[in-house]
Amino acid sequence: MLRCLNNDVGQPKVQQAACDALFNIIKIVKEAILRDKDTFKSVFDAVLSAINNRNETVEWAKKVDDLLKNQVYAALSSNYPSFDLDSLINMITEKLAGTT
Repeated sequence: MLRCLNNDVGQPKVQQAACDALFNIIKIVKEAILRDKDTFKSVFDAVLSAINNRNETVEWAKKVDDLLKNQVYAALSSNYPSFDLDSLINMITEKLAGTT
């Protein structure tokens, strides 16, 4: 699913379906998406990649991004035990450094 989301030359309908599936998965697993660093990083990278594609998928990817942010906020407000805020900040910093 993440490969479909990352595919720059893929068909927008496939990317849209991948975004929809990822949205539903995150909605169901909630903060558990944050439990495994590698999984979270893969999802984070895929969503950012989809947002940067500049096609019809962007709106769907933004919805997934918003839901992911909500899960991060929920984890921070409930002191979710396995969420590493420093790691998230480092991922965001790396992405910002790569865009300059």
